[in-house]
Amino acid sequence: PAELDSRLKAHLLRAADSAHRAAAPTVPTTATPVASPPSPPRLGPARIIGFMGATDGLGTSTLVLNVALAMAQDGKNTIVSDLQPGRGTLSLLAGINQVNGLGYLLRKSMDELDSATVEGQLLSRGSGLRFLLCAADPNESHLSAATAQAEQIVRHLSGLGKALVLDLGSELNDMTRRIAAMCNQVIVIVEPQRVALAMGKNLLAALEAAGIERTRIEVVMINRLPRDSKASQQEAEGILTYPISAF
Repeated sequence: PAELDSRLKAHLLRAADSAHRAAAPTVPTTATPVASPPSPPRLGPARIIGFMGATDGLGTSTLVLNVALAMAQDGKNTIVSDLQPGRGTLSLLAGINQVNGLGYLLRKSMDELDSATVEGQLLSRGSGLRFLLCAADPNESHLSAATAQAEQIVRHLSGLGKALVLDLGSELNDMTRRIAAMCNQVIVIVEPQRVALAMGKNLLAALEAAGIERTRIEVVMINRLPRDSKASQQEAEGILTYPISAF
């Protein structure tokens, strides 16, 4: 929903700005200001935001695309990537036909994966958002075993912009576990019904077991169900043992 996209985008932008201020070097108050010519916007390292769905079919990819578009339109140098070999859906949502970028890179050796090679597979559209996409081709699902290459790709992507938004799907395999560990924020998508909440609770526990601190994990609940068949926010938070950042 557009309202949820807007609230989540605003929340992520505030977090990114806070992180930027925290990372900026402090200047002693006694220092004499020195005039200097304006410098061009610095590229990277990006703030990395990963999205995972507790189950399939929650609209995670749609939310990823809408949030990334909103961040790009807000002036952030944003890259969005679909890290689901064989199950990519961002290209279908965005109406982009050229979708072999991630598969092409995952087939490379580590020595061949430099920043220029990764950047060469980015697709640009009029929105200002840049894409690294994978195909919705089951024949490419074996590429999820290329974990070292995926980590290297994300490292290079993080040096090419200010925000890197990743669609990690709903499967916590070795690749998505390691990429999630590289993220500044992991956004877990749930919906207010018992099965999705139970699966969300298991996913949250697995992320913590992978070494991802609770402070880096946030929960967003997509509310699409009739009023009488859904859990309340308070009930959902009790099941998940996590606060819900957006509802």
